[in-house]
Amino acid sequence: MRKIAALLYYLKIYPWRSAWLVTVILLCAILEFVSLSLFIPVIEYIQNGPNMPAGNQAVMVVVRALNFLGIEVTLFNLLAVTFLSTTLQFLLIFTQNTLTAYLFFPIRKVIRDRCFTNLMGSSLAYYTDRKTGDLINIMTERIDTVGYAIGRAVQLVADALLVAAYLFFMILVSWHISLVVLGVALIKYLVTMAFIQRSKRIGHQWLEAGNRQFNKLVESLQGIRLIKSFSREEHERANFSDISKGFSNIQIKATVNEELMTLLDNILAPFLFVVIILLSVEVYHVSGSYVFIYVFALMKMVPKLTKINVNRNQLSVNLANAEAILDLLEDRDKPRIVAGNRKIEALQSAITLESLYFSYKAGREVLKDVSFLVKKGERVAIVGASGSGKSSIINLLLHLYVPDSGRICVNGIDLKEFNLASWHKMIGLVDQETVIFNDTVYNNILYGNLDASRAEVIDAAKKAQIHETIIRFEDGYETILGERGTRLSGGQRQRIAIARAIVKHPQILIFDEATNALDVVSEQMIQASIDEISQEFTTILVTHRLSTIRHVDKIVVLEHGRVNGVGTHDELININNKYRSYCDAQYKERKFDSLEVKS
Repeated sequence: MRKIAALLYYLKIYPWRSAWLVTVILLCAILEFVSLSLFIPVIEYIQNGPNMPAGNQAVMVVVRALNFLGIEVTLFNLLAVTFLSTTLQFLLIFTQNTLTAYLFFPIRKVIRDRCFTNLMGSSLAYYTDRKTGDLINIMTERIDTVGYAIGRAVQLVADALLVAAYLFFMILVSWHISLVVLGVALIKYLVTMAFIQRSKRIGHQWLEAGNRQFNKLVESLQGIRLIKSFSREEHERANFSDISKGFSNIQIKATVNEELMTLLDNILAPFLFVVIILLSVEVYHVSGSYVFIYVFALMKMVPKLTKINVNRNQLSVNLANAEAILDLLEDRDKPRIVAGNRKIEALQSAITLESLYFSYKAGREVLKDVSFLVKKGERVAIVGASGSGKSSIINLLLHLYVPDSGRICVNGIDLKEFNLASWHKMIGLVDQETVIFNDTVYNNILYGNLDASRAEVIDAAKKAQIHETIIRFEDGYETILGERGTRLSGGQRQRIAIARAIVKHPQILIFDEATNALDVVSEQMIQASIDEISQEFTTILVTHRLSTIRHVDKIVVLEHGRVNGVGTHDELININNKYRSYCDAQYKERKFDSLEVKS
């Protein structure tokens, strides 16, 4: 039922187009019945002339209809009406196919837009246990199959109505023979249901195998540098081959299942033909012309039954995709950030973290009773070992996650009361994973503030100390940077990220491990940029490289998710053993001058 509900949900996106389509399909079935009915008086007229037998019900229905319309029953008029009816039917079929295209292509577009909007609106917690490949697969291949599902559903309804028209016509010709045909059709239906159930199971296996293959492909392409550096090409090829083989076997299984259904239909057609001829001639003594018309209708009906079975089989596979997409579209069990409506214009006093507790998964706390103060205009560094909770604090400050308990206050007001967009507008973020789009340098910087002028973009680049590098590129600011910024060094990518943050004109700058993956020279250049621009903003630096933070106003030391100490470098080096151990370990490792501990 949920799969049917999913299909109806999509059709309701364009209710009037769906209604018109159903109307046209119904008219097509009616005209098919009319066209078939007109063949009987045509054949009778050819055999008997105007003196057609009056006892035949099908003939009399057509004659009465023509008399009601004021049309004289002549061979020419019968042929003319048959031609017009058939032509109108073909025009309606064209209209049906055109309407179908105008329905399911726009529906796919709307679904894709809604899914993307929902993904953008979900909190980061939603992505924690989900693979990127699965989400990409939903947004591409699975949404495409929803369009196919709608097309198949439309064709299924059209064929079902046509089959109903053929059955009604065949009953008019001979209800005795039609009962036999219906009995055979019932047996075939029961056999087909077994195939349909098997198709549903195969459909789910198909989805799972397709996801595995897609995820492996994404993972391999993203990790190509690592694969090559460890000479694991053959290992990855073997893994992908095994996964691909599994997917291929399921596809073969699905094809064999579909072909078995087709074989059953192909055997059924000649069997029914033989049964009808024998019953018509030997049992019910039906005239040759009616046998011909009956068989003609049956031969038109059998392919439609075959199409119905094939479409039902494929629809059961496609609807598994439709159900998965409906799960993505619905808000059920999807974590979302709840924000208030209060607009924040400026950081007037301070940001206060009060007794924060936070966990990504229940029972595994990553922050425990975290409290500290960031005053307006201060430069505050958060330091600690990997996994100590530094980036988790930034996620909470950005309101990408909500603390389990405790609160963050801005100007003395709980962050949850503020409008999320207005809060984010105040913040410029330089992340440890720099995102560079496959676009121009100019557009990559402009992304921070889409309303910025060219002069503002260039000024931001100068402050980030990347302007001189940019103008040496062949196309300057119009240089395409390639996917993930492959044409740039790590330091250049990071400085473009800094320019992107500056062009936003933020009041708060956050550097989350901004120099983490850089060499010493690049780190020093980035640090020079940070030192220069941080004078203008309230700045929060997250780092485990302590050489970059000796001159900040305040350092917060984290250990296992707790605040171990707060103070300046000179204060902590004397009184905080954990901070001192960090400094000693890093300065020895990087051959820095030893620190003199003040007594």
